[in-house]
Amino acid sequence: MLAEAKDTSEIMVDLAYAAVYFNDPGMATEVDELEERMNDLVQDMRAVCIMAVRRDRSWMIEEVDGDLVLVPGDVLFLRGSPAGLVRLHELAAAPTWEPPSQAAAGALTDLDRAVDVLVEMKNVSEAAVGLAYSALALQDPGLAAEVRHLAERLDEMKDHLQLWVLRAAKQDVDPSPLRGLLQLASAAEELGDQANQMVWLITDDWEFHPIVKVALGEADVVATRVPVAAGSVADGRTLGDLQLDIEPGFTVLAIRRDNRYLYRPRGFVVLRSGDDLIATGPAEGRGRLAELCGWSVVVDTDDPEHEFELVPLPSGR
Repeated sequence: MLAEAKDTSEIMVDLAYAAVYFNDPGMATEVDELEERMNDLVQDMRAVCIMAVRRDRSWMIEEVDGDLVLVPGDVLFLRGSPAGLVRLHELAAAPTWEPPSQAAAGALTDLDRAVDVLVEMKNVSEAAVGLAYSALALQDPGLAAEVRHLAERLDEMKDHLQLWVLRAAKQDVDPSPLRGLLQLASAAEELGDQANQMVWLITDDWEFHPIVKVALGEADVVATRVPVAAGSVADGRTLGDLQLDIEPGFTVLAIRRDNRYLYRPRGFVVLRSGDDLIATGPAEGRGRLAELCGWSVVVDTDDPEHEFELVPLPSGR
């Protein structure tokens, strides 16, 4: 149930932002239904903790994996690279996707500045949630400290956005839609605060219950840390060239370089040997990610938690 709650929470964040972006009431309804499911999960987890420890998989629900056969009428909610949108619509025989039109460039207004801040708050809040889960999965105090930094940054950005919105309201602008900007800013700030709450186990140096690690390992999206080896495919190439978000389907949340973290790195960032990639993606793609960075994944099947280690690939691969 904890693994399902983790997956559901990430889907809710993505779907909520998508609902606003596409102005889609159907997506907003999906978010409401997911919230009800989350409430039920929390109550069920509390009941289980009170009653006993269950050792079966009675809470297992149908998983979306490679064996699922799609049929006409299915509605897919997906997350991935924007470069794959056109091909995705072709595969589904859906109408051709057209990106939202943008207004012609002109003088930068106070409202433009508010929107720019809001876009950055969206990116930072998503990074904070992803890094918080990664910090828990990897038990990394450095990532936990970065989450706290991002939460503080979101507080500052919210103050700046409120200032720009108030200035825009003094101009010839209908103030009613501006409330949406303020509401989105508050939501993004709250995501940062909740991400900060998630890592208190690490920042306060509490011992993890074994079930936390197991649950994070069984989630649909796993967190992993992979160093870039000298001479590997990734060494000296940009993230845009590698397209890790397409194959093996991993999103790079941060790069640890020289004891500092570069969060949400853009496509132009060049990887170099010694970098540590903090990424999330499907468990089945972890081996390919490691291979691109010059490693082979070896799983210890005798370990009940199926721990794995990275072994250097032979030179030339």
